[in-house]
Amino acid sequence: MGYGMLWLATLAAALALGAALLATATRRATVLKQRLTAAACMAGILLPGATLLLAGFASLLGNGIAPLLAWVLALGTGIAATVWRAFRIRGGEPAGRAWSRSWLFSGFAVFAALSAMTFWTLDRAVLDRLHAVRMEAGAMALAATAPRIPDHQNAAPLYQEAFESLDAFKRRSPVGEKQLGEWLGETPTDADLRSEAMAGALAQVAGDLALLRRAAAMPGCHFEHNTGSLYAIMLPELSAFRNAARWMALEGRHAAAHGDAAAAIRNAAAISRMAGHCAQEPFVISGLVAAAMEGISAGLLDAALASGPVQPPNAGPWADLPPVSYRMVLQRALRMEMAAGLEGFCQLADGSLDLRGLTGQTNGPHSLISRVAMPFWRVFFLETDLAFYRHAQQEYVNRLSKPYARQVEQKDRTELPRDAAHVISALMLPALDRIGEPAARADAHRRLARLAVAVAAYRAAEGAYPARLEDLAPKYAERIPLDPFDDRPLRMAAKGKGVVVYSIGPDRKDDGGTAEQKDASPPADLVLRIGTGL
Repeated sequence: MGYGMLWLATLAAALALGAALLATATRRATVLKQRLTAAACMAGILLPGATLLLAGFASLLGNGIAPLLAWVLALGTGIAATVWRAFRIRGGEPAGRAWSRSWLFSGFAVFAALSAMTFWTLDRAVLDRLHAVRMEAGAMALAATAPRIPDHQNAAPLYQEAFESLDAFKRRSPVGEKQLGEWLGETPTDADLRSEAMAGALAQVAGDLALLRRAAAMPGCHFEHNTGSLYAIMLPELSAFRNAARWMALEGRHAAAHGDAAAAIRNAAAISRMAGHCAQEPFVISGLVAAAMEGISAGLLDAALASGPVQPPNAGPWADLPPVSYRMVLQRALRMEMAAGLEGFCQLADGSLDLRGLTGQTNGPHSLISRVAMPFWRVFFLETDLAFYRHAQQEYVNRLSKPYARQVEQKDRTELPRDAAHVISALMLPALDRIGEPAARADAHRRLARLAVAVAAYRAAEGAYPARLEDLAPKYAERIPLDPFDDRPLRMAAKGKGVVVYSIGPDRKDDGGTAEQKDASPPADLVLRIGTGL
């Protein structure tokens, strides 16, 4: 009803203005001046309509283009009829000269005021409906948040103490931040691992790393955050988590290089536990950082097990590792992401957040432009944009609930459309359709780690590697876990003096346990080596 009234009122206002301008033009002294004035006036009215018409034909405004096209066509038809009537000669002069300009301009003013009042009413109605959206976002965020754990079971204070100490050491380290960055950011060379400088640096942070292992052994973790705005929430602990995991991996590689594979395996398990703590924060970025930490853990475990047989007691840290499914972690995080997105829509609509704040950029549209354009977006596009955002997020959640192979098939069949009518959704949704891969990769790393430790324990106890993975059950492994990338059991292959256990990886092709990287492509398989030598 409101949109229909706005359609009619704006059309009537445009036609009344056109008629008033034509009445003015026909009063010019010469025919040429009349025509030129009329052409200029009509161009000013029709040019915006023609632009919208071209935009509609280019499908830039999505499925809601029909009313706009009808409005533009009605305007063009009405203006053409008005021009014809205005310049029709009656009594030796244009008929428009007899039109009352005061009445026409008054009509324009009335219809313009009616259009403004109708637009304001529609805008207020949209803002009122946003209260329900805010309540929906709050309920969704509450459902995605894990129950608060008791303080005596919370690892966050220990992590925070260790994070701050490691950061302070990095700034005051005698070896320099650049050298530390190289050690932590890349796989250190054998010369680095045997250097006195690295040994000295690790000795100075040994207490901090012990504190990290103590924190990793605790049952839960919860950091305090400013929850005033979900969309603008800050998570400073995430970079500290990844940095701490790199320190633990560096210490583990250093220990393995000096013959202490047990310490390396202990640290790899601690990193995996730390990743589980990081994943308890219900945010997509937290889940992705935790997934990356699982890769760091797997890399350290690979370095430890590849060097030679491991005694059964050294497998202990992995025996009671808490179960974590990164597919489920990111499903929960997507629900929180949806809640944050809904709140972002509300903040953008009520003006408390502008487009620059939404995108996190400093060179986006000026806040004044955003404020002028925002009412039009609220009235004409907000509900369509919001509905699309809900649909897309639910599509991502549903897709992530399926095994990775099914996710890929569903993605191939259901590419989500994006156009100018869903511009805010397009800003909020990039890359979310690709989070299934890091989730599957992290789950594969975690399952491979358990399996690799079981194979090493079998070799240490039986004196030979198992002929097939099924030989591990039930003494060394309850079951052979599935490969998240194809839902078949993880694989094993002989390599050199030892074996490798592997997942086929994101390319979903069995390359026989080959992890070599070709050009810029990802590794062929996800591989953990046991006894193959470095």
